[in-house]
Amino acid sequence: MKLTLALLRRALAGEIGMDAILDSISTSLFNGQLPEEWRPLAPATCKKLGAWMQHFDRRNEQYVSWIQSGDPVVMWLSGLHIPESYITAPIQTACILQKSLKVVTEPPNGLKLNIKNTYFKMRSDVLETCAHPKYKDLIYVLAFFHAVVQERRKYDKIGWNISYDYSECDFTVCVQIIDTYLSRLLDKNEDIMRIPWETLKYLIGQVMYGGRVIDSYDRRTVQTYMDEYL
Repeated sequence: MKLTLALLRRALAGEIGMDAILDSISTSLFNGQLPEEWRPLAPATCKKLGAWMQHFDRRNEQYVSWIQSGDPVVMWLSGLHIPESYITAPIQTACILQKSLKVVTEPPNGLKLNIKNTYFKMRSDVLETCAHPKYKDLIYVLAFFHAVVQERRKYDKIGWNISYDYSECDFTVCVQIIDTYLSRLLDKNEDIMRIPWETLKYLIGQVMYGGRVIDSYDRRTVQTYMDEYL
């Protein structure tokens, strides 16, 4: 469209000859009609030239916004060249996803492998962030507890009445809780062996891990583990 307008301007200025295509475009523009040569640039329409130009500008704005800002929240279907293709694309994508091979990460089998996996995912500096003599011991106890609650899921209703998705994030936050309270003991120069067991059991057993539990018997199970381990 830009090229034909430039050629038409040169033809009207006498710089080049006026051929049949340029003459047809000139006549259509003079009569306020859409040139036939421009119709393939947009979906089929009966609009006059002025309305077609407004429609063309809006379509261009949608494409530019799509490129610069990503997929639009609301799609103006009539502004697409072939709306059917856009509607078909999500269906094809869904079919591809349904037929694809799904890969998921699950806890390894067995307490030993589960604990090793937890330590493997832990950053190398985590065990050195706190100088309290019981810090590493508590991290191991937490890793053991984390492995136990994950292992119980494999026994269905015998393990938990309701399945709970405990993840690495739960373990990481609990490590930070232990680090915070033990470091606070060191900073206050108090008896470092006066570990706030009740506070740790409450935050770990009832807030972090117990916060997911909605069954009363499952909650009692978590609390029993906390009382046994801590």
